[in-house]
Amino acid sequence: MESNLKMKFSDEQIAILNNDFMRPLLVNACAGSGKTTIFILMALIAIAEGKTEPNEILGITFSHKSKIDMGQRYQNFVDQLQGSGLNLSSGKPKFTTFHALFYQLLRQNPEYRSAKVLTSYRYFIRDLSDQIKHPSNIITKDEMLSEMFDLNDYLINQDLTSDGVLPNECVDKPLSEAVKVMGQYSRQNHNETFLKIILM
Repeated sequence: MESNLKMKFSDEQIAILNNDFMRPLLVNACAGSGKTTIFILMALIAIAEGKTEPNEILGITFSHKSKIDMGQRYQNFVDQLQGSGLNLSSGKPKFTTFHALFYQLLRQNPEYRSAKVLTSYRYFIRDLSDQIKHPSNIITKDEMLSEMFDLNDYLINQDLTSDGVLPNECVDKPLSEAVKVMGQYSRQNHNETFLKIILM
């Protein structure tokens, strides 16, 4: 593989490539150290050894650019290994981003099949700006949205909500009760109108 790809593997990389594919493996290394390359080579070795098929491999990354890069690298390696004697099955692994994967998983549930994704933070501002009202002329609507999401994060991280919005203790209670409870959790002195926006 080294000669066909014109690469020289380090001892650490060889140890990773020799790892049992069927066991979990954590590769902890800095950016640019070759983690993606080694991941793709591990996949190719597993395919060549008949341990898996390409369509059984899932590569997850953070950005669309990285997803495209992974797919291109995989194909480049396959092209370079043609004639090497390795038995590489046809097909290709699935490369995707975290967000795209979880969106696809959500769409498997009937209640989310019509869900839409806001592709930019500015759409939050656009869609909510008309509803946001606050007695202060100092804080901006963008800052207001940031505080709304901070409060929402706090409720989720403290396990105070099961649906991501309504406090657990306010289920099946009037909206006014939820507003009072959320006011206790907020670090800011928000009025009732602000808190109702979060619950709508």
